[in-house]
Amino acid sequence: MSLHLARFSAAHDPLTNIANRRSFDEALEVSAARSARYGWAFTLVLVDLNNFKAVNDKSGHEFGNHLLRQFGSRCARPFARATPQRASAGTSSR
Repeated sequence: MSLHLARFSAAHDPLTNIANRRSFDEALEVSAARSARYGWAFTLVLVDLNNFKAVNDKSGHEFGNHLLRQFGSRCARPFARATPQRASAGTSSR
């Protein structure tokens, strides 16, 4: 495994390929410090997929995983030219 791939794997959720909680925490700290230093605003958007376990229970984990990958991908599209930090806090109910 290349160093680049190892670093990516350590910082991203393997299912959605979006940044994991550790990467999110690091990016939030950097963004907050930059905002305070330069007086720049930044926006934090949190999304909770309520009752997602019911999707897995009703339609199966394969379908649930497909939805999570699509959600992660679609969240990225509006910000493709910006430098957002999308991240997954993850849960054990996938």
